[in-house]
Amino acid sequence: MDGQIREKLLTRFKSKPADPESLAQAGWEILREALSQGGSGETAALVCEICREVINAALVLEKSPPDTAVQLLKQTSSIADENGLDPTTLVNWVLEGVACATLRLGVAARNQMIDSIEENFLGGGAAFKEICRKLPENP
Repeated sequence: MDGQIREKLLTRFKSKPADPESLAQAGWEILREALSQGGSGETAALVCEICREVINAALVLEKSPPDTAVQLLKQTSSIADENGLDPTTLVNWVLEGVACATLRLGVAARNQMIDSIEENFLGGGAAFKEICRKLPENP
């Protein structure tokens, strides 16, 4: 699905306004669609890719990546229930996808993301920071 996810997101918001919540919802709709069609490979990789592309779309559309990440995380419980996924595992996949998107944004942007996640999800910032620490510096 390389490139297709970002294209779907940007096409969807070409003619209507985007906000962090609607970007997150659009990402989850893409996941539902892929899973209903038998998936597109491994679910973990798909979730990571979708979340990475949702954050990238937020950047392109000049929306707040931290707010968009928080919206992705706020919807994980219902997405996990709908799709028979473990909520904790889904949160980790989301954090990994978001972390991958922040690699090229620099330390300040990543720290802002950590603070925003922690502010909304106690312990989430530390988990995100740990995932970021494990990623290669130059993907």
